[in-house]
Amino acid sequence: MAKGTFPSDIPVPVPNYQVMSGQYLGEIVYSSATYPPSGWAVCDGSVLQVAHNTSLFSEYGNAFGSDGQKTFALPTVSGTIIATTGIYPSRN
Repeated sequence: MAKGTFPSDIPVPVPNYQVMSGQYLGEIVYSSATYPPSGWAVCDGSVLQVAHNTSLFSEYGNAFGSDGQKTFALPTVSGTIIATTGIYPSRN
């Protein structure tokens, strides 16, 4: 069992935090759809133009490949397990 006060720096008065209903830039979500909805892309390692996707490039940079100047790549998640809750086997 964890000990201590969490979080330790609660401001007084406590602000009114709200849950956001939109998506985050660069968010990766699991879907059983056969194609992505408008405004979304498949995480298949596709190479995109920086000039056409400057906001997404600012999040990903060239962490997933490409030259990082004119192009950048999306992450590849095929063959991986997306775990959201529960106990899953080790990836070792």
